[in-house]
Parts: sequence; structure tokens; C-alpha cells
Amino acid sequence: MHNKAILVIFAVLAPGAAAQTQVISSESFDYPVGDTLGGKTGGFGWLFPWWSGTNLDDAVIQTPGVDVIGEQVSTNNEDAGSYRLLDYTNFSHLADAQFRFGIDNTTFWVSFWTQQAPTSTDEYGGFSFNEQLVAEKLFIGNPWQTGLLGIQAVGAPSVTIAGTNPMALSRMVVRVEHLSGDENIKVWIDPAVTHPDPAQFPPDLDEMVPDFVWNEIRLQSGSNQGGVTGWYFDDLLIEVEEGNFPNIGVNYCLAENNSTGIPAVISASGVDQAGGQPLFLAAANLPLGEFGYFLASQAAGFIPNPGGSQGHLCITGLMARFNAQIQNSGTSGQVQIPVDTNAIPMPSVTAILPGQTWNFQYWYRDLNPTPTSNFTDGIAILFQ
Repeated sequence: MHNKAILVIFAVLAPGAAAQTQVISSESFDYPVGDTLGGKTGGFGWLFPWWSGTNLDDAVIQTPGVDVIGEQVSTNNEDAGSYRLLDYTNFSHLADAQFRFGIDNTTFWVSFWTQQAPTSTDEYGGFSFNEQLVAEKLFIGNPWQTGLLGIQAVGAPSVTIAGTNPMALSRMVVRVEHLSGDENIKVWIDPAVTHPDPAQFPPDLDEMVPDFVWNEIRLQSGSNQGGVTGWYFDDLLIEVEEGNFPNIGVNYCLAENNSTGIPAVISASGVDQAGGQPLFLAAANLPLGEFGYFLASQAAGFIPNPGGSQGHLCITGLMARFNAQIQNSGTSGQVQIPVDTNAIPMPSVTAILPGQTWNFQYWYRDLNPTPTSNFTDGIAILFQ
């Protein structure tokens, strides 16, 4: 197993959560300290690198980061944004004919850490949903000259949350419900769970805003009249509530307890059809902060304690290793990846064909009590 995490997608289902979600895009700003953000290609779920001005320096990488991977990013030039276009490939059924999100009866979550730099004189700073080359659609952060956290939709006044302080490190969690007509926006500041149920955890802000579509994000701060620019962001996560993607597959095989005291489990959701349809693999009940990756094979099997592992390998034969999508279980003990069924990473990249059954499993590190590895159970999916 590899020591370097290529990307991290944190859990999208937590105790007390209202919704199961699928990750569209994420960014942990895992870049060298002092580098400019422009042209960077890290993170997950983006069509193109970051655009951060013609000199690439409208944002810079700073340390320390807030999440367990990478650093954080800071705005660097007044009223100059950093932009990135989302990859809609696995979610085209949720987009319109122009590949914009925001069609009726779809719900998205965005969450990120934010903080105004201590020396900053910016009068606003935050994250925006944009329609590329058209306009900003929804701003989330510290709206202009309010000194509070909140939102501002295009053509509408800002709405803020009393008692908030932009200079305090805050986790903003936002639910965007695209309805017929206006949209509903709910905002939580530092919630106790990743996806709060409004009935259990009332939002700090609950507002209707004009209808909008979007396909791009922006990080920006400014209006400091030539003063000091600086606004921090980290651990950016954009997700969609996916009631349209049911769980699929049949679990099999035996998983052994890990250092949490219970076995880790694998699950799959999406469409059980070949040909590049959406497919997502997830693992839960993992030890915190440990790396791992998914495996696949057309042959199920049972190999006890391979290589001294505390778990069992539930696949055999020629195997695919998703080691270009190494995961870290973070603070939640869960991971998730999208799978391109047209490009399974066998020794020779392979497309899944109708009528084939593929078996998947997650292999992960553990400290139980000495360094070791373990496995989830297996899951078998018959593709149509």
C-alpha cells in the first residue's frame, strides 16, 4: 500500500445526518506552501485547473491547513477571484442542456472552513456559486460591509447571522435546495454533524433566494481600498443529495474487527449498468485517519490474512487496484470514490461489460495495536 494520499474525500454520512450524499468535487489545497493557486490541478471532481488571474497569483498556499491533508489557501489580490469549473460527467442527469446545475428538485451541499486573515482589511470575503462567464449567482461568507457571516444572492440584499465573526475560524455548511421557482438556502455555522437535519439541528439561516443555475465556484475577498487582502479557505466539499442513486450489489465474505472494535463495511450506489453509468463505492467503520484504496476483480474468493493482514481478501484472480484514488478516512471513518466503469484499473485498463459480475473490496491501514492492514467485506455487482 502507498504512503502518499493522492486525494481525500471525507465521509458524507454521519450520525444525525439528514441525507445521504455523493461527492461532486473536493479540494484540500495539498500544494507546496508559498505556491500560487493558479494552474493547480489537485483535489477531485474538477474539469480544469484553478484559474487565479493572468499571473496565477490571486490566491496563494499558506500553512497550517485546517483539515488533515494539505495546507490552506488565502486570497492575495483585492477583488480578484480564483475560479474552478466542476466536472459534471457523472452527474449529467442533474444538469441542464448547458451542463449547469440547478434544475428543479435537486439539492446540493457545500461546506468549507473560512476565516478573515488577522491583518486583513477586506470588507467582504467568501465562496460563490457562479455561472461561468455569465455572473456570480450566490455568495456565501461575509457579505460586503456586514462584518457577519451570511449569504447574498444576485439581485437580493445580503442576509446575515447575528453573533458571527468573520475573523473567527468557522465551518460553514450550506444546503441549497433548487425548487420550482425560488431556491431555499439553509446555513449552519460549526454544526455538530456534517449534514444537519433541520428538524434536529435548526439552521442558523433559512432563506429563499431567486432561482439560479451554476457550474463554477469562486473564492474572493476585497473592497479594502488598497489595504491588506487576505481570506483563508480550506477543506472545500461540494456534494449532491442522491435519492436517485439507490444502493446496489450484494455483500458477501467475512470482515474482521479493526481497532474500532467492529468490522469495516463496503457499500455501492449508483446504476448497475455498464457503459460509464454512475457508480460509487464507499467504506465505513474505518479507523480514523488511515489510508487505503479499493480493489476489484471478476473472481470472488477467500484468502485469510494475506501478507500478515488482520483481515481477509475476498477477491482473487486478476485484480484492479484503485491506487490512483487513495483515500484517508479522516475524522469520520468513512471514504467514498466514483468509479468509471469504462476504465477499471486492471493491469490493462478494462471496461465493464453487460452480464459481468464484478467484486469490490476496500484495503486499509490500521494500528491494532501494531501497524497492520485490514479489509472490509466484499460486494458483488451484476452489471446489466
